[in-house]
This record gives sequence, C-alpha cells and structure tokens, in this order.
Amino acid sequence: MEKVPNEQVGADRGAWQTGDATTFLRFVREDRLYAAWLLSLFGMQRGEVLGLRWSDVDLTGDQASARRMDGPSLMVRHTRVTVAGEVINSAPKTKASRRTLDLPDLVVDALRALRKRQAEERLAAGVAYCNDDDLVVVDEIGRPYRPEWFSDRFSRLAGQAGVPVIPLHGARHCSASLLADLGMPDVIVAAWLGQSQITVTHGYQHAVREGLKEAGNALARALAQ
Repeated sequence: MEKVPNEQVGADRGAWQTGDATTFLRFVREDRLYAAWLLSLFGMQRGEVLGLRWSDVDLTGDQASARRMDGPSLMVRHTRVTVAGEVINSAPKTKASRRTLDLPDLVVDALRALRKRQAEERLAAGVAYCNDDDLVVVDEIGRPYRPEWFSDRFSRLAGQAGVPVIPLHGARHCSASLLADLGMPDVIVAAWLGQSQITVTHGYQHAVREGLKEAGNALARALAQ
C-alpha cells in the first residue's frame, strides 16, 4: 500500500493533520502532563486518561505473560468523568472499551519520565502528597484534575503552540484519522479506540492482537516526527 505523505495524513478530516499533532507534542515536550497529552493523541478518551492508574500500566513488560501481551502495556479499566457537576470514578461503559493496549517506546519513555517526576514531587511534598487512588494524571501534590480543567488546558496549549484550537476529543479523532490513513483496517482502528467488541476464533484474535500492536507502533512513528 502506498504511504500517504506525512504532511497530508489527517487532512480534511475536521481534525489535526499529522504536522499539527507533532507541532503540539514538540511544544508540550517539557510540560509535566506531556505523557497525558500523548495518551490523548493515541486515542484514549479524557475519562480514560484521567482514570488511568499506575497499577494499570506495565512499563517493563514484567506482566506481559499474565496480560497475554508481548511487552509493555496499558489496561483501560477505570474512567474519571463529570456527571451533573460531580466527578465520578467508574469502570468503562462497555466491554470493548475495557481493553489492553501495547505501549510503544515513545509512550513508555513519557510515562517513565512522569513517574520519576511524581516520585520527586512526592518526596518534596511529604505528608501533603495525597494520591490515594494511584492515579497517573495528578498535580504536584497528588490531587486529581477536574476533567473540565484538563480539556481547557489542552485548548490553551494548542493556542500557544500555534496549531488550530480543537476540543480535547479532537485528539481522539486525529488518532483515528491517522490510523486509517496509515492503512490500519477499520476493525483494528475500532478495537484500538475501544469502539467494538470482537468475538472471533482464537486464530483471528491473534491477528487482531498483532494488528493492535502495529497500530500503536504506527501512531508512534507518525507522532514522533
């Protein structure tokens, strides 16, 4: 399959082109929430990013066998959403959205840097540190962010980066467009985003598993420019 030139990927989809996404990521590279913005551009929903716990993340691949993965991975098992003004921690709504994703080196490195920074912040804060839920995305003393703040912060950073200001959900649309333009089959794109439940034979499940791994690597290659 002929590759789409990088600057064209995502064009005319009502979302960022690849160049917009990579410009944004370069701009936020030193932001303490860089890993969170990266996860958003890898297609995770806001609630999934904010509900992610360190216990869901395997950065070394030590849990690969138990998770039936080949290396580092991330399990989507919790969400943090706003309902009628109240922030609720819950499980993802559907079986399809409760998924396990391969983590390419780009994401592993970002999460490792965040974990190291949080360890330093925990030490500096002492007893004031309060991340009781083991959340990945918290402030300097372990407090979780409100979902609305997270979305507003994304839009402000986009404006400062000089790229089109889109809603945070537009980052998810961007990843879907990238995967499609990079030749990923619809069933793999849907599975990566947690949009469809695949109940097939074991042999095809293995093919889907390999497809999901390639989807993560393809996104990493596109976004690491």
